Amino acid sequence: MLLIAILVRLDSPGPSLFHQTRVGRSFREFQLVKFRSMRDGNRGTEVTCGQDARITRVGAFLRAFKLDELPQLWNVFCGDMSIVGPRPEVPVFVARFRREYEDILSVRPGITDPASIRYRSEAEILGNTPDPMNYYTM
Repeated sequence: MLLIAILVRLDSPGPSLFHQTRVGRSFREFQLVKFRSMRDGNRGTEVTCGQDARITRVGAFLRAFKLDELPQLWNVFCGDMSIVGPRPEVPVFVARFRREYEDILSVRPGITDPASIRYRSEAEILGNTPDPMNYYTM
């Protein structure tokens, strides 16, 4: 993981780690940790689509092999997440679909789940739709 952190820093300016607020069990917010795979400071949609220009060269590699997810083991250690469970979502989508998330957030979120495997290429799938945000939220 140290090597990945160094490669992230060498590839583009900014921190090696990315922190984002996610919603976990019982609607409790926590800071999810990942290796940074996008340029620092770029704002955009909450959903990454297709060949997003914000993704760095090292970030593309990390995403392809899911190595950007490794720091989430810290979230597991802290008790915010488990290895297997529904992926934690950003607060804006949880607020929009609160009723649907009541059952999902009755358990601890995880690093992987069946949907993560099924939609392994989510960014590409979304990039091939006319309205990625609508497709993501339907």
